[in-house]
Amino acid sequence: MNMRWQASFVSALALIVVAGAAFGDVVYLDATFDDKTVNAPIGTGGAAVGEPVWVSSYIDAIVRAAPFDSRCLEISDDSSISAGAARFEFLDGVEVTWATLTINVHLWFDGLEHYALYVREQGTSAESFATLKFLPSGQVEANDKDSYLGMIGTYTVGRPYTVSLAYDMTDGTYDIYLDGCLAVENETHGVVGRGIGRVAIGMGFDTDLDGRFYVDHVSVIQGVRPLGICPGTCILEAGFDDKVIDAPIGTGGPEEGEPVTVAPQIVATVRGAPFETPCLEIVDNSTSAAGTARFEFLGRREVTTRTITLNADLWFDVMDDYDVRVREQSSSAQSFVNVGFYQSGIIQVSDADSFLGTIGTYETDRVYPMSLVFDMDADTYDLYLDGCLIVQDEPHGVVGRGPGALLIGTGHDPDLAGRLFVDNISVCEGVQPVVDCCPADLDGSGDAGFSDILEIIGAWGPCGVPCPEDLNGNGSVDFADILAVIGAWGSCAEPGACCLDNLSCIVVTEAACDAQAGTFQGTGTTCGSIDCFAACVAGSGSCFASGPTPGCDDPYCCNLVCTLDPYCCDVMWDLTCVQEANSLCAP
Repeated sequence: MNMRWQASFVSALALIVVAGAAFGDVVYLDATFDDKTVNAPIGTGGAAVGEPVWVSSYIDAIVRAAPFDSRCLEISDDSSISAGAARFEFLDGVEVTWATLTINVHLWFDGLEHYALYVREQGTSAESFATLKFLPSGQVEANDKDSYLGMIGTYTVGRPYTVSLAYDMTDGTYDIYLDGCLAVENETHGVVGRGIGRVAIGMGFDTDLDGRFYVDHVSVIQGVRPLGICPGTCILEAGFDDKVIDAPIGTGGPEEGEPVTVAPQIVATVRGAPFETPCLEIVDNSTSAAGTARFEFLGRREVTTRTITLNADLWFDVMDDYDVRVREQSSSAQSFVNVGFYQSGIIQVSDADSFLGTIGTYETDRVYPMSLVFDMDADTYDLYLDGCLIVQDEPHGVVGRGPGALLIGTGHDPDLAGRLFVDNISVCEGVQPVVDCCPADLDGSGDAGFSDILEIIGAWGPCGVPCPEDLNGNGSVDFADILAVIGAWGSCAEPGACCLDNLSCIVVTEAACDAQAGTFQGTGTTCGSIDCFAACVAGSGSCFASGPTPGCDDPYCCNLVCTLDPYCCDVMWDLTCVQEANSLCAP
């Protein structure tokens, strides 16, 4: 998955940069190559058009359509006697001498060879703020004017690889991130009297012509920190255990385990219940608008590669309208996923790509663990709710940005009844959610029965976390949990997708699907893996005109007709089908 920084390089911005005015994120360079001609040599128009200012004769630099999912720059070795690079300078020849600065480069290596990335001042190449060498051994070495750092990591071929350098020009130090992991921290670069003004990317010196790699999204931005997330690490953890109970939550951000903003349409207070540990109570405070608490990621990061899991435990005090949203960093324009819990008890899901419809129901006075797993290399997500996989491999539809914020709050309705509790918020890389769609099977026998009741009796009374015997999540093992086992008595049926007559999809057991007059799609299927419109999408003609093929072009109307008259979707859309369409869904 790639990052596309959308910026308008106007002269006013250049003047701000030159003057050193510090407000917001300032973009000094943004080269994405998306507007360049494929299979043509890259131009040398400079930062204003997202191009280098110079390309060495010792390399070839050609715009390609692959291997990234957007256009990129292919750099290949063209000399056995010297190294060569493409040099990118900053807008209007700016040289940055103050504040913080992050350089991002997305790379794709075709093979292990000699490659290099240089950070220099503007105009010449004498002062080395950093040099990274990617060697045929697969090692990555680094040095600057102050010191030789030696091996700082390794690189691999055949996949996207991100390099970020974060400079504090006031302190004269920098960090290096390789593929999202911190490899060098707080290193002194040693350059005095000059600032950073160019990034050069190219081939190192060797005697063959085998080197070839690809470059995309070369950006230099003030104020945005690199991803810095390694396998198993977390970039957001909000458990509220260290907060003052019955006090409003602070807005210190992820460093303090707090939101960055709390909308005036809600009241957010730390409480000692209903969870076993302190949690966040969110109460509706407006009859005219929705409101959320916005949790952002450490370092104002946006996750654009690899896989992350967002977790939150929810407890609904009353049936009302609630929202859980995943957005990009800095605004709420890009919708990676919306999960809405409504007064009617239904749960609906949508994203930038589509509206998935109803995917289940919820109740009050119990814990609902929720996890969203984003595969940013595949641009898809999975949704787990209450231990069950509900949506799988669903495209989120957002282009050029990554998740950077989790928003939780109340929806828009005319009352002030909404109140929910949130705990154990986290965003981690490489941590998969716990899946348990049959919690009543405590002994793992594959069914709910007498032995599971014995497990409950053995754990009777108040319990902490984890407490699998507390089936209703009320913090205590009691008679209600015995009733839950009785309610699930027998073989633990695996859930699957269920298509309802209203075209929505929910994930339930086959028996529960039959009870709602739905069509069960099979054990293990999810609402993201099937299409409840499947019987109707083949039709290309109008629902109000007969034709020789099954179905018609309006899935909703088609579904209504075929529910009553399967012939219309199995054989052909004849005059009887047209009459039924006129009766059920006339325009």
